[in-house]
Amino acid sequence: SVSISAVESGQTVDELVFTVTNVTDGAAEVISIDGDTVALTDGNSGTTTTNSYGYSVSLTGTTATVTLTTTGTSSAAAQTLVDGLSYANSSEDPTVANRVVTLTSVTDSGGGTDTTTLAVASTVTVAAVNDAPTLTATGTNPTFTEGGSAVDAVRSAVASVAGVASL
Repeated sequence: SVSISAVESGQTVDELVFTVTNVTDGAAEVISIDGDTVALTDGNSGTTTTNSYGYSVSLTGTTATVTLTTTGTSSAAAQTLVDGLSYANSSEDPTVANRVVTLTSVTDSGGGTDTTTLAVASTVTVAAVNDAPTLTATGTNPTFTEGGSAVDAVRSAVASVAGVASL
């Protein structure tokens, strides 16, 4: 559980910043923010549907920095926002490396010192799963006559081998 306070009465939370390390699987790596799925890709930005929080993502090397603008948000709503953050990776072959999500700063609406620098971290372990291969085919139910030519027993066969991320 998260505890956020603007300290002074009447002030609100204006901005939250966090990082995610070891981001290497492109748009397959996402964060859920305020119920919206946000890809951890450089230059991604927008506004969440539920509470109209602004977000922007910058990627330097393998570290994504996500800035959330929450102008006029109460401390309680900011706490709910942070508590609701979640990570997912839909890659069939995810890079097996821990992702460290770190809340790095909170900015309030007051005068004077408005930003607190933080280092609140959570580690997500990404483990690849060895999936069994699959085969999809349609039986043709042919008739074979002794001494005749060979007949197709299966049509439209599709085989695949895939890996799925398990978080």
